[in-house]
Amino acid sequence: MKRKLHACLLIGFFALLMPNLTQAQLRTGLKGGASMTDLKTTSLLLSDVDPIVNGHVGIFIQYSPLGQAFKKIDATKPVARKKTFWSDFAWGLAVQPECLFTTGGGLLNIAANSHFTSMGLTESSYVLRTYDLELPLNIQAGIRYKQTLFFAQFAPFLSVRLAGSMNDKPEDYTTLNDKFAFNTLLGGYGYGIGIQRNNWQLEVNHRLTTTRMGKETPYPLTNINYNPFYNMNQQRLMVSLGYLF
Repeated sequence: MKRKLHACLLIGFFALLMPNLTQAQLRTGLKGGASMTDLKTTSLLLSDVDPIVNGHVGIFIQYSPLGQAFKKIDATKPVARKKTFWSDFAWGLAVQPECLFTTGGGLLNIAANSHFTSMGLTESSYVLRTYDLELPLNIQAGIRYKQTLFFAQFAPFLSVRLAGSMNDKPEDYTTLNDKFAFNTLLGGYGYGIGIQRNNWQLEVNHRLTTTRMGKETPYPLTNINYNPFYNMNQQRLMVSLGYLF
C-alpha cells in the first residue's frame, strides 16, 4: 500500500511540475504503448518461459542542451530561403527522463513442481504479471531533416516493484513472494530508435534488468539457492507513442 501511495505522489509531483517546466523551455509530454515482456531464465526449476503482451503509460521531460534537432519548431515564423543541401539538416543531443507505470512478467510453463504445490499453486502454467514504477533516463542523439527527427537512445533505468499477480490472482503472487522473495528495486538498461515530428514521438525500445528478479533463497543445510526467480531477468520490447507539449 505504501509503494502505491509513493508512486501516486511521484506521478502527481511530475504532473504539477509540467506547466513550470514548459515555461523554463523544457518540453514535457505524455506517452503510452504496448510491450512484449519475457523472463530471461537459466533456472532449472522454471526453464520454460514464454513472452506475454503488456503495456505502459506515463509522463516525460525532454531537454536538449546541444544542437537544434530536438528544439521545438515555430511553424508561425517564415522559413529562410534554402542556401545549400545541408540547410535542411540539424543535429542534436537530448536527455529525456521518464516516469512510467509498466506491467511485466511472462508465462511460466511446466510450473507444477513440489515447491509450487506445497504453496497450493497446482496449475500446470501461470501468467506471472508484475506492476512496476519505472524511471528511465533516455540519452538521445538525433538528426533532423526538415521537420522530421530521427534519433537513437540509450536508457539506464530504475524500477520499483509495486505489486504482482499469478493468473490474475494477487493473493497467489503474495503467497509466492513469501517463499521466493522478489526484489522490489531493480536496475537495468535499454536502447532503441525513434522518430519525432511536430508534437508526436514514436519509439521502439528493448530493455533488460541487470538486477535479478528474485532474492537468493538457499537451502538451510546445503546453502544452494532454490529460488527460480534468482536466475531470471526481465526483458521487454516496447513500442511507445508520445505527445510533447
